[in-house]
Amino acid sequence: MRVILLTGDGCEHRYVARRLREAVSDLEVVIETREGLPASGIRSKLKRWMRRGPACVVDKALRELFRRMIRDGARRESDLRGVLGDRFDLERPVEQAHFVGSVNDPDAVDFVSEGSAGLVLVYGTGLVRKATLDAIGAPVLNLHTGLSPYYRGVACHFWPLIDGRPDRVGVTVHECVPELDAGRIFGTRVVPPVPGDTVHAVFARQVVAGAELYADIVRQSMSGLPEGTSQDLSLGREYRGVELGLLAEIRARAAVRRFG
Repeated sequence: MRVILLTGDGCEHRYVARRLREAVSDLEVVIETREGLPASGIRSKLKRWMRRGPACVVDKALRELFRRMIRDGARRESDLRGVLGDRFDLERPVEQAHFVGSVNDPDAVDFVSEGSAGLVLVYGTGLVRKATLDAIGAPVLNLHTGLSPYYRGVACHFWPLIDGRPDRVGVTVHECVPELDAGRIFGTRVVPPVPGDTVHAVFARQVVAGAELYADIVRQSMSGLPEGTSQDLSLGREYRGVELGLLAEIRARAAVRRFG
Protein backbone atom coordinates (compact mmCIF):
# COMPACT_ATOMS: atom_id res chain seq x y z
CA MET A 1 0.00 0.00 0.00
CA ARG A 2 1.27 3.46 -0.91
CA VAL A 3 1.22 5.66 2.22
CA ILE A 4 1.89 9.41 1.99
CA LEU A 5 2.40 11.96 4.76
CA LEU A 6 1.58 15.64 4.18
CA THR A 7 3.36 17.75 6.79
CA GLY A 8 5.43 20.88 7.52
CA ASP A 9 9.16 21.38 8.00
CA GLY A 10 9.56 22.28 11.69
CA CYS A 11 11.33 20.05 14.19
CA GLU A 12 7.95 18.72 15.41
CA HIS A 13 7.01 17.76 11.85
CA ARG A 14 10.33 15.98 11.33
CA TYR A 15 9.81 14.11 14.58
CA VAL A 16 6.40 12.83 13.49
CA ALA A 17 7.64 11.99 9.98
CA ARG A 18 10.55 9.92 11.28
CA ARG A 19 8.37 8.16 13.86
CA LEU A 20 5.88 7.23 11.13
CA ARG A 21 8.71 5.95 8.96
CA GLU A 22 9.45 3.46 11.71
CA ALA A 23 5.89 2.17 11.23
CA VAL A 24 5.89 2.43 7.42
CA SER A 25 9.42 2.10 6.05
CA ASP A 26 8.50 3.22 2.52
CA LEU A 27 6.45 6.20 3.70
CA GLU A 28 6.48 9.05 1.17
CA VAL A 29 6.66 12.56 2.63
CA VAL A 30 5.31 15.77 1.13
CA ILE A 31 6.46 18.92 2.96
CA GLU A 32 4.45 22.13 2.82
CA THR A 33 6.79 25.13 2.84
CA ARG A 34 4.00 27.78 2.67
CA GLU A 35 6.33 29.94 0.58
CA GLY A 36 4.50 32.57 -1.40
CA LEU A 37 1.15 32.01 0.31
CA PRO A 38 -0.80 35.27 0.81
CA ALA A 39 -1.91 34.20 4.31
CA SER A 40 1.69 34.41 5.48
CA GLY A 41 1.85 38.18 4.91
CA ILE A 42 1.17 40.77 7.57
CA ARG A 43 -1.31 42.57 5.28
CA SER A 44 -3.44 39.43 5.01
CA LYS A 45 -3.23 38.92 8.77
CA LEU A 46 -4.34 42.47 9.41
CA LYS A 47 -7.38 41.99 7.18
CA ARG A 48 -8.41 38.92 9.15
CA TRP A 49 -7.89 40.68 12.46
CA MET A 50 -9.81 43.78 11.32
CA ARG A 51 -12.85 41.65 10.58
CA ARG A 52 -12.99 40.98 14.33
CA GLY A 53 -12.68 44.69 15.14
CA PRO A 54 -9.97 47.09 16.37
CA ALA A 55 -9.69 45.37 19.77
CA CYS A 56 -8.61 42.17 18.03
CA VAL A 57 -5.95 44.05 16.04
CA VAL A 58 -4.53 45.62 19.20
CA ASP A 59 -4.61 42.28 21.06
CA LYS A 60 -2.80 40.43 18.25
CA ALA A 61 -0.25 43.21 17.80
CA LEU A 62 0.52 43.24 21.53
CA ARG A 63 0.96 39.47 21.50
CA GLU A 64 3.43 39.72 18.62
CA LEU A 65 5.34 42.45 20.47
CA PHE A 66 5.36 40.43 23.71
CA ARG A 67 6.67 37.33 21.97
CA ARG A 68 9.43 39.29 20.28
CA MET A 69 10.46 40.96 23.52
CA ILE A 70 10.90 37.61 25.28
CA ARG A 71 12.46 36.00 22.17
CA ASP A 72 9.77 33.39 22.21
CA GLY A 73 10.70 31.84 18.87
CA ALA A 74 14.06 30.69 20.20
CA ARG A 75 12.47 29.59 23.49
CA ARG A 76 9.89 27.51 21.65
CA GLU A 77 12.53 25.77 19.55
CA SER A 78 14.64 25.04 22.64
CA ASP A 79 11.68 23.73 24.65
CA LEU A 80 10.49 21.51 21.81
CA ARG A 81 13.91 19.98 21.32
CA GLY A 82 14.25 19.47 25.07
CA VAL A 83 11.17 17.23 25.09
CA LEU A 84 11.54 15.63 21.66
CA GLY A 85 15.07 14.63 22.62
CA ASP A 86 17.76 13.13 20.42
CA ARG A 87 15.92 10.03 19.24
CA PHE A 88 15.90 11.56 15.75
CA ASP A 89 18.19 14.07 14.05
CA LEU A 90 15.76 16.99 14.00
CA GLU A 91 18.28 19.30 12.31
CA ARG A 92 18.46 17.15 9.20
CA PRO A 93 15.71 17.53 6.57
CA VAL A 94 13.43 14.55 6.00
CA GLU A 95 15.05 12.31 3.41
CA GLN A 96 13.63 12.13 -0.14
CA ALA A 97 10.80 14.52 0.62
CA HIS A 98 8.72 16.27 -2.04
CA PHE A 99 8.37 20.01 -1.36
CA VAL A 100 5.28 22.06 -2.23
CA GLY A 101 4.10 25.56 -1.37
CA SER A 102 0.72 24.30 -0.14
CA VAL A 103 -0.90 20.91 0.20
CA ASN A 104 -3.69 22.34 -1.98
CA ASP A 105 -1.36 23.21 -4.88
CA PRO A 106 -1.91 21.23 -8.12
CA ASP A 107 1.64 19.93 -7.76
CA ALA A 108 0.83 18.42 -4.37
CA VAL A 109 -2.48 16.94 -5.52
CA ASP A 110 -0.86 15.44 -8.63
CA PHE A 111 1.93 13.87 -6.59
CA VAL A 112 -0.53 12.26 -4.18
CA SER A 113 -3.04 11.21 -6.84
CA GLU A 114 -0.65 9.57 -9.27
CA GLY A 115 0.12 6.00 -8.35
CA SER A 116 -3.10 5.49 -6.36
CA ALA A 117 -2.27 6.23 -2.74
CA GLY A 118 -3.84 3.74 -0.35
CA LEU A 119 -3.63 5.97 2.73
CA VAL A 120 -2.81 9.66 3.18
CA LEU A 121 -1.69 11.11 6.51
CA VAL A 122 -1.77 14.79 7.47
CA TYR A 123 0.04 16.59 10.27
CA GLY A 124 0.72 20.29 10.75
CA THR A 125 -0.28 21.69 7.35
CA GLY A 126 -2.75 24.37 6.38
CA LEU A 127 -6.40 23.38 6.03
CA VAL A 128 -6.80 20.66 3.40
CA ARG A 129 -9.59 21.86 1.14
CA LYS A 130 -12.56 19.75 0.07
CA ALA A 131 -11.43 19.82 -3.57
CA THR A 132 -8.05 18.42 -2.53
CA LEU A 133 -9.62 15.68 -0.40
CA ASP A 134 -11.93 14.74 -3.28
CA ALA A 135 -9.02 14.61 -5.73
CA ILE A 136 -6.91 12.39 -3.47
CA GLY A 137 -9.44 9.57 -3.69
CA ALA A 138 -8.07 7.66 -0.68
CA PRO A 139 -8.68 7.61 3.08
CA VAL A 140 -7.10 10.68 4.70
CA LEU A 141 -6.23 10.83 8.42
CA ASN A 142 -5.11 13.82 10.46
CA LEU A 143 -3.13 14.14 13.70
CA HIS A 144 -4.61 16.97 15.77
CA THR A 145 -2.67 18.21 18.80
CA GLY A 146 -5.84 18.73 20.76
CA LEU A 147 -8.46 16.53 22.42
CA SER A 148 -11.45 16.40 20.09
CA PRO A 149 -14.31 17.09 20.17
CA TYR A 150 -13.65 19.31 23.19
CA TYR A 151 -10.88 21.44 21.71
CA ARG A 152 -10.66 21.80 17.93
CA GLY A 153 -8.76 24.27 15.78
CA VAL A 154 -5.71 26.34 16.73
CA ALA A 155 -3.41 26.19 19.79
CA CYS A 156 -5.35 23.44 21.56
CA HIS A 157 -2.71 23.13 24.27
CA PHE A 158 -3.56 26.69 25.37
CA TRP A 159 -7.32 26.58 25.78
CA PRO A 160 -7.73 23.64 28.20
CA LEU A 161 -5.06 25.21 30.44
CA ILE A 162 -6.92 28.52 30.39
CA ASP A 163 -10.18 26.69 31.15
CA GLY A 164 -8.65 24.87 34.12
CA ARG A 165 -8.93 21.49 32.35
CA PRO A 166 -5.43 19.98 32.16
CA ASP A 167 -7.22 16.63 31.89
CA ARG A 168 -8.30 17.71 28.43
CA VAL A 169 -4.86 18.43 27.05
CA GLY A 170 -4.40 15.65 24.53
CA VAL A 171 -4.16 14.46 20.95
CA THR A 172 -6.57 13.01 18.42
CA VAL A 173 -6.21 11.01 15.23
CA HIS A 174 -9.29 11.51 13.11
CA GLU A 175 -10.63 11.36 9.59
CA CYS A 176 -9.57 14.47 7.66
CA VAL A 177 -12.69 16.30 6.43
CA PRO A 178 -13.21 19.86 5.14
CA GLU A 179 -14.50 20.99 8.54
CA LEU A 180 -11.65 21.65 10.96
CA ASP A 181 -10.84 18.65 13.23
CA ALA A 182 -14.40 17.32 12.88
CA GLY A 183 -13.99 13.89 11.25
CA ARG A 184 -14.53 10.43 12.74
CA ILE A 185 -12.16 9.75 15.63
CA PHE A 186 -9.84 6.74 15.45
CA GLY A 187 -7.97 7.35 18.70
CA THR A 188 -7.23 9.87 21.46
CA ARG A 189 -4.73 10.24 24.28
CA VAL A 190 -4.67 12.60 27.24
CA VAL A 191 -1.30 14.33 27.74
CA PRO A 192 -1.41 16.25 31.04
CA PRO A 193 1.32 18.78 31.91
CA VAL A 194 4.17 17.68 34.16
CA PRO A 195 6.07 19.75 36.76
CA GLY A 196 8.35 22.31 35.18
CA ASP A 197 6.54 22.39 31.84
CA THR A 198 6.27 25.54 29.76
CA VAL A 199 3.46 25.99 27.24
CA HIS A 200 5.86 24.88 24.52
CA ALA A 201 6.85 21.77 26.48
CA VAL A 202 3.16 20.91 26.84
CA PHE A 203 2.82 21.09 23.06
CA ALA A 204 5.97 19.01 22.57
CA ARG A 205 4.53 16.26 24.81
CA GLN A 206 1.45 16.29 22.61
CA VAL A 207 3.70 15.77 19.59
CA VAL A 208 5.43 12.76 21.18
CA ALA A 209 2.17 11.14 22.31
CA GLY A 210 0.50 11.97 19.01
CA ALA A 211 3.30 10.41 16.97
CA GLU A 212 3.02 7.17 18.96
CA LEU A 213 -0.78 7.10 18.60
CA TYR A 214 -0.54 7.90 14.88
CA ALA A 215 1.98 5.11 14.30
CA ASP A 216 -0.29 2.61 16.09
CA ILE A 217 -3.34 3.61 14.07
CA VAL A 218 -1.43 3.62 10.78
CA ARG A 219 -0.25 0.06 11.44
CA GLN A 220 -3.85 -0.98 12.13
CA SER A 221 -5.05 0.81 8.99
CA MET A 222 -2.69 -1.13 6.72
CA SER A 223 -5.17 -4.01 6.87
CA GLY A 224 -8.26 -1.81 6.72
CA LEU A 225 -9.32 1.54 8.11
CA PRO A 226 -10.89 1.29 11.59
CA GLU A 227 -14.57 2.18 11.80
CA GLY A 228 -13.98 5.20 14.01
CA THR A 229 -16.43 7.18 16.13
CA SER A 230 -18.43 10.18 14.96
CA GLN A 231 -17.84 13.37 16.93
CA ASP A 232 -20.51 15.16 18.91
CA LEU A 233 -19.33 18.69 18.14
CA SER A 234 -21.73 20.15 20.72
CA LEU A 235 -19.36 18.85 23.45
CA GLY A 236 -16.68 21.38 22.59
CA ARG A 237 -15.82 24.19 20.25
CA GLU A 238 -13.47 25.25 17.47
CA TYR A 239 -10.82 27.88 18.20
CA ARG A 240 -9.55 30.26 15.52
CA GLY A 241 -6.19 31.97 15.18
CA VAL A 242 -7.74 35.40 15.68
CA GLU A 243 -8.57 34.39 19.27
CA LEU A 244 -4.91 33.82 20.11
CA GLY A 245 -3.97 37.23 21.49
CA LEU A 246 -1.92 38.64 24.35
CA LEU A 247 -4.48 37.82 27.04
CA ALA A 248 -4.68 34.17 25.97
CA GLU A 249 -0.88 33.99 25.85
CA ILE A 250 -0.47 35.33 29.38
CA ARG A 251 -3.31 33.25 30.85
CA ALA A 252 -1.98 30.01 29.35
CA ARG A 253 1.54 30.66 30.64
CA ALA A 254 0.21 31.39 34.11
CA ALA A 255 -2.01 28.30 34.06
CA VAL A 256 0.76 25.88 33.08
CA ARG A 257 2.73 26.96 36.16
CA ARG A 258 -0.27 26.01 38.33
CA PHE A 259 -0.93 22.64 36.68
CA GLY A 260 2.60 21.56 35.82
